[in-house]
Amino acid sequence: MLEQKMSPNLLTFNLLVCGQCKEGDIDRAFSLLRLMEEKNVVPDQLTCGALINALSERRVEKAYHIYCSLKKNGVNMSEVIYCTTLIDGFCKAEKNDFALTSFEGMSSEGFRPNSYTYNVLISGLCKEKKTT
Repeated sequence: MLEQKMSPNLLTFNLLVCGQCKEGDIDRAFSLLRLMEEKNVVPDQLTCGALINALSERRVEKAYHIYCSLKKNGVNMSEVIYCTTLIDGFCKAEKNDFALTSFEGMSSEGFRPNSYTYNVLISGLCKEKKTT
């Protein structure tokens, strides 16, 4: 596509980034993100959500850093699912203090946790036996 002097748009990049994330090739997904920046294509919630979801499986701290960075740079990350994904990642990494902090931060940002959010948090705390 690039060799034929065609510029990929947001939809094209989202398909590529999501595909790389699903395949587990996070490094390639980030290469695509850098290429988006070079081409002045602004990532949206789908782009960022795919990266956060993929990173939360193995590198939740980096996922959280990206989430905060994207919010700071004006990307609308106002979906409960992104917070829940981070909470789930922290719980799976046995970093329940971070999960609790993220959960508490949801309220201060105006997000209302849903039943999935509560299930993720309660499950993580029960695994650590921190239910009191």
